Amino acid sequence: TVDADSLGRAFYCSAADSTTVFAGLTLTNGLSPDEGGAMFCEDSFLTLMNCAFENNRARNEWGHAYGGGISFDFSSATILDCTFTGNTSSSGWPHGSASGGAIYMWHSDAVISGCDFSDNCSVDGGAVSSESGDTLFISDCVFSENPGNYGGALYSGETVLEDCLFVGNGFGGSHGGGASLGHGSTVTRCTFEDNVAEFYAGMWLRS
Repeated sequence: TVDADSLGRAFYCSAADSTTVFAGLTLTNGLSPDEGGAMFCEDSFLTLMNCAFENNRARNEWGHAYGGGISFDFSSATILDCTFTGNTSSSGWPHGSASGGAIYMWHSDAVISGCDFSDNCSVDGGAVSSESGDTLFISDCVFSENPGNYGGALYSGETVLEDCLFVGNGFGGSHGGGASLGHGSTVTRCTFEDNVAEFYAGMWLRS
């Protein structure tokens, strides 16, 4: 277990190659003033396996905050059998934005499979937010009780979503209590239960 004790993030990865693997780690109580509460990765290719991200925060008092658990910039990730619990990204600035309570991706792509996301919180994508990236592949994941405004659990562009459960996400805010997905997305054998939003409680497919 790596307990950052709210003193900073645990890991920074730059130009990591595809042989980089994080396995069996618990990362907790990380804190970043902008992005990647527990881990920030840029220009990297890496795999996460059987890891737990717990109670990590990205909190920016005067600007934007991204990825309470992990933030990826111009990277590619494979995330397998991990748990994300109680991670948050938030802004104290009235004009600030916050995205991806657990995971945020900017110009990045990922395969996420067999993961559990619970009690993560942000404005866009309470659990996962992906912007300006390639297709996101998510399979066999559970998203439960993640509050977010646009995309209670998931806010993303083009996404392939298979065999996932979305239950109890959102908080009655704007659009897509369970998920908000971009044009060209496909959803196969997924279940949406008891998600809440002002519009499209289950899922919002944007044009």
